[in-house]
Amino acid sequence: MTAPDRPAGSVTISPRALTRIVERAAASVPGVTEHGGGLDRVTGRRFPRFDVRVNDASTRADVEAHIAIVWPAPAVAIARAVQETVAEWLDAMAGIEARAVDVEVGHAERAPRRLTEKEVAAARRRPQVAPAHARALQVWRPRYVARHPHAATWAPLRPVTFREPPARSPKVVARAGAKPRRVTAPAPAPARSVTTPRSAPVARVNTPTPGRVRATKAPRPAPVARIAAPVTSRVRPVRAPRPAPVLRVTAPAGSPSARPVRVAPPPAPPVVHVPVPPAPTTRGGATR
Repeated sequence: MTAPDRPAGSVTISPRALTRIVERAAASVPGVTEHGGGLDRVTGRRFPRFDVRVNDASTRADVEAHIAIVWPAPAVAIARAVQETVAEWLDAMAGIEARAVDVEVGHAERAPRRLTEKEVAAARRRPQVAPAHARALQVWRPRYVARHPHAATWAPLRPVTFREPPARSPKVVARAGAKPRRVTAPAPAPARSVTTPRSAPVARVNTPTPGRVRATKAPRPAPVARIAAPVTSRVRPVRAPRPAPVLRVTAPAGSPSARPVRVAPPPAPPVVHVPVPPAPTTRGGATR
């Protein structure tokens, strides 16, 4: 039974590489531009920005794109073109299906001319991958030649073999007219007998005879003094003092709290009698 045909390993594309693919795909759409400098990268105001999330199996991806476009231009057509281009590039370059591509236009810059919807629609959605051709390199084998110091041209090297000279035994030749001398070996020295020194007598060490063992008496134990336990004192009952009787305090009969409060009406103003002057009387045509 043979095992089913399946790949020997697995291929995993990091989110950073997928983000780079998404950036190139969005940049290929006409009308998408860059906005922001070094400080905008720190504050998060740089455009374009992308967030790519891939599932555990690396088969689907969710893309969130924040782009900047030129103006005047059809913003809706540019956003749709970015969606389609990002999905096509992820499928062609990484083999990942784009489950959702959310595009947000966050900035618009003034352009010298108007971008039409036809120009956006005419842009290619699939990536154009140029085929790579590699030429075979020419391998050459160098030739090592040596030049003789006295030769005018270069000559190839030749192997040189060295022969070892035969070993010769030295010959001793006597001088003419020399008389041979007789050499006698020296007489051997007489051998002297060497006696070992006598061993010293071994002294016998007598062990001391066991003497009588005197029995020593153990000291008598000191008498233990008996300490009588203290007599427990009797507990005397203590009676609590009787509570003092509560005295009832009654208000006096003439106190203001016992009398009803009467509000005296203000006194009536006194009546002032104004005398009426008597009417003048006339007598005989004269008034008094």
